[in-house]
Amino acid sequence: MTQELDAIARRLQALEDQAEIRKVLYTYFRAVDAADWDLMASCYHPDAIDEHSDIYTGPIDGLVQWCIDNVATAFSSWMHFGGQSVIDVDGDTAQSETYAVAIHKTHADEKGFEADVIAGGRFFDRFERRDGAWRIAHRKLVISWIPSAPVSEDANLLSVDGR
Repeated sequence: MTQELDAIARRLQALEDQAEIRKVLYTYFRAVDAADWDLMASCYHPDAIDEHSDIYTGPIDGLVQWCIDNVATAFSSWMHFGGQSVIDVDGDTAQSETYAVAIHKTHADEKGFEADVIAGGRFFDRFERRDGAWRIAHRKLVISWIPSAPVSEDANLLSVDGR
């Protein structure tokens, strides 16, 4: 009976760990869409590294600054959708792969042209549980595709008021 209870406890802990990791993943997407850079940074351990495709590689404070300096400058609004995740927990570490799609509306150019830039890819994360909290220790974003198309006046993917 003790072995059965131990096995149930291990499975329950794995499910709880996966739920906590998913919460971090979804908090990241929500934080980026709200331009809440402090909340975004809280998804990472302070010494984490983010390889954000070929856009940025380095520590999280640099990623935050890159977002502040570039995201609102290039885009008037944006939305990220985190899809399915595969999460493998091994004690206080975990590996995850999460599919994602991001939609970004550019500011109008001098002729009034706007574009919706849609990107699809996957996040490969190493999570670590430190002091009881799961956070990203290393992230690698691999962008698989980025089509770009003009936006007609009647077919905007994102609303005028943005996020």
